[in-house]
Amino acid sequence: LEKNRYVSMLDNYAKLPMLQIAYPSVPNYHPDEPALDCLAEILGQGKNSIVYKNLIKTQKAANARVSNPCSELAGEFTISVVPFPGNKLSDMERLVNESLVEFEQRGVTQEDIEKFRSSMEADLINRLESVSGKVSTLAAFHTFTGDANRIQKELDRYNSVTKEDVMRVYNKYIKGQ
Repeated sequence: LEKNRYVSMLDNYAKLPMLQIAYPSVPNYHPDEPALDCLAEILGQGKNSIVYKNLIKTQKAANARVSNPCSELAGEFTISVVPFPGNKLSDMERLVNESLVEFEQRGVTQEDIEKFRSSMEADLINRLESVSGKVSTLAAFHTFTGDANRIQKELDRYNSVTKEDVMRVYNKYIKGQ
């Protein structure tokens, strides 16, 4: 995108404001998807994540998370923040930007990578617990890649993510974007 774009929407049912920052990302099964998923986990998933530490623990926000939902044609690396009443969305945006700078200075640790690999492997295996989960997973693999038996390839993709991969996708898709 050439510049930041801001859109405000009102919802008759939502009582709290929400800041959502979305960066254009990659589609499902793109080579950069696993590294972007790892970046999302480091930044905003779990109680040790940077966004959680800077927004939830400081009681600035009631909810803050980072995700990288990918679909068939594109993806959106998304940072969502629901501030506590009295906190402005502009302050939340500033804190998110400060969190990104903190990540950039901190970098990625081997512990981050190992935690991510374990959680992704558990997630993929847990999806296969039920008949419905097996059918959905195998059907998606076959539909989008032509290979229904892709489970090991997916595990390999996620287990091969490196610290350098995560920093590369941060610089390519997030920093200054």
